[in-house]
Amino acid sequence: MVAKANQLANLSGVQLGKPYYINETGESSPFRVSYAEFAVFDQGGVATPIQPGEVGITIRIQAVYAIQ
Repeated sequence: MVAKANQLANLSGVQLGKPYYINETGESSPFRVSYAEFAVFDQGGVATPIQPGEVGITIRIQAVYAIQ
């Protein structure tokens, strides 16, 4: 991220100063269980199934630098 900011600053004819603002946000896809599945699990009659797949996680970082 800093390398890209330096590259853009050099192309603009300025130098980066200190970071002025940094923000990080993230999100992930939640695990969902239907009411019917929960009712079966709650009775203790069935083991928890493990489903193959992926969990998506997204992180966004925004940084604002002072310029010199």
